[in-house]
This record gives sequence, structure tokens and C-alpha cells, in this order.
Amino acid sequence: MEEVELLDKYYQIEVTFIRELPQKYQTPCRLILTNEPFSKIYNCLSDMEHFQDYFKSALPQGDAIELVYTRLVLTKLTYLNPMFFEEGELKWMLNMARQMMGLMELSFTDMIEQTRQSHPIFSQWLTRCIRVIQQKPVKMTTGVIQDSPDIDIAWCK
Repeated sequence: MEEVELLDKYYQIEVTFIRELPQKYQTPCRLILTNEPFSKIYNCLSDMEHFQDYFKSALPQGDAIELVYTRLVLTKLTYLNPMFFEEGELKWMLNMARQMMGLMELSFTDMIEQTRQSHPIFSQWLTRCIRVIQQKPVKMTTGVIQDSPDIDIAWCK
């Protein structure tokens, strides 16, 4: 997965997932979220030792590994700007989030409702993802203007 665009510095990040963790994991997780890209966090489940420097002596063990992993991934998703992703990528992220939260039986709309109180910023991020999918915009890339196939631009060449 290529590096992706983060939202601007005024964007709110979901912190409730990290607050649900035992206290000894919260500070290391905040540092990981600040310093590591999504791809590295997403791929760390099989190698949590990669983050040993962050956890010092409190490296998660047993069931805590999965708990810390899911909380890191779900939180880091809210760092990502849905406008920079294609429909398939957004659907993959939404399905992954739904699976990590154990909400596979819910529709995305129901998932948004279910998370509105407990994880409000995550719920807003889900809503933005759904809107982007419904609008089917041209994928945004930084500093690049893409031609739309339905517009004849021959006059400007």
C-alpha cells in the first residue's frame, strides 16, 4: 500500500479507542500513531516487537496484542482523508473496520449509528467515507490535475 495523505492539522482524530486500552499502553500507542504510517501499523500484528521501543517493558502479550492492534488501526484510520482514496480502497477500509469492531452483521449506516455515541469522530469519518463512495469523485492526488474522460479539453491544447 502506498503512503497516503493525512488530513490537515486542524482535523479531529478519534481518541476513544486508545482511551479504552489499559493505561500502560495508552502513551506508547499515542506515540506510534504520531510517528508511524498506517501501512506499518496495519502490518504489525504478526510483529508487534517492531514497536518495542515505544512500549519499553510493557510490550503487549497474549490477548492484549489483538486489542492494542485493533485500537491502533481503528484510530489511525481517522487520520486518513477519504477524498484521497478510490471506491474499492474505501470499501476495504470500511469492511476492515466493521470486522475489527465485530459489527459484520450491521450495514454501514447502522455501524455509523452504533458508533455515534461511543466513537463520535470515527462515526463522522465513516460518514465521510460513505459520502465519497456515493459521490464517486475522481481520485484526488496532491498537485496533479486529472483530466475527466467526459470532458473534451482539446480546445486548451
